[in-house]
Amino acid sequence: MMSRLSSVVKRHPIVTFFVLAYALTWPVIPLVSVSPLLGIPARRGPALAAIIVTSLADGRSGLMDLLSRLVRWRVGRDLDVVIQHLVHGLGIRVGGTGRAKKRPRCHSPRPRYRSWVYLTQIRP
Repeated sequence: MMSRLSSVVKRHPIVTFFVLAYALTWPVIPLVSVSPLLGIPARRGPALAAIIVTSLADGRSGLMDLLSRLVRWRVGRDLDVVIQHLVHGLGIRVGGTGRAKKRPRCHSPRPRYRSWVYLTQIRP
């Protein structure tokens, strides 16, 4: 059974990855309506699928190569520090701008969409 599964994964690794990523991600998505914290495993579905497919297709050496790429730096330390500071600074700017201003109230009969969650729900 394992050798047959391994041979299918070795012949079709990309198809196996996509099927496995969807299978690990989409069944968890309806749980987000219960609690947003339950959606956290859905974010990890593609990464887990990549680890599973790599370990089945290439074995331990392929898995170690995949995981070593996560910590391999391809830019200089100075450029990395600049990029980290820019990303952090932009995150503070974006996060702080929405809370500083108070929007005027609108008394229209149409509902106001205050979050992206409301945009994903079907409205009549």
